[in-house]
Amino acid sequence: MFKKLLFVLALMPITGLAQSIKVEYGFNIYSLDIGAKEITFKKKEFVSTVIKEECSTNLYNDFAEGFQVLTKEKPKDKSIGEGFQVKYTVDSRKGILPPSHPYTQLLLTIPQRFDGFKLATEYRCKKK
Repeated sequence: MFKKLLFVLALMPITGLAQSIKVEYGFNIYSLDIGAKEITFKKKEFVSTVIKEECSTNLYNDFAEGFQVLTKEKPKDKSIGEGFQVKYTVDSRKGILPPSHPYTQLLLTIPQRFDGFKLATEYRCKKK
């Protein structure tokens, strides 16, 4: 019984990784596609992909799992005030929130987090 539970828990992060995130904030539009074997970041004409390798499995899983919180629950839309609002699509759920909302704070960090993840992965795999 215990072995079956461990087996199921071990498979959960792998099977639950498929996720698509699109963010529109002012003139910035970018997307992040998280799959079981690769993560692709797109912004305008720029496209960057990180492929899961043996040397980067832990980094890959940590990065992908960091965005799983976005799929747990969707906050209610709050389009108030003037200025830029954050429009997002997480898998098939769409919404709009102010930039100060905690949910959008995670969405707005995607470009920086992806850059750090890509550099760490390149460094770790180059080192071996």
